[in-house]
Amino acid sequence: MTRDWFLVNNTPVYVWALTAVYLSIVLFGPTYMRHRKPCNVPLWFIATYNLGCVLLSMYMTVEVKRAALKVCMYRRVEWICIAVCSQGNVSTVLSSPETHP
Repeated sequence: MTRDWFLVNNTPVYVWALTAVYLSIVLFGPTYMRHRKPCNVPLWFIATYNLGCVLLSMYMTVEVKRAALKVCMYRRVEWICIAVCSQGNVSTVLSSPETHP
């Protein structure tokens, strides 16, 4: 299922290539940029960008927590369903779900 995904196939060539590119940028980037002038970016642009990053991070945090809670709820329901199937008493489990962890 995941064999066709980028970076997840059977060969580690892509991962090693990206690692080499990253390390070359980190190691040789400061040398290349040593004599260049910094960009003049307006303060409003930087503040808007930072606010956007903070809002996006908050949104992603909420979505991850929701997804984790959904998985926990699903596993809890699955566990209750297994208990119902093994006991054969549907009315007891459905009427009092707080008795099951």
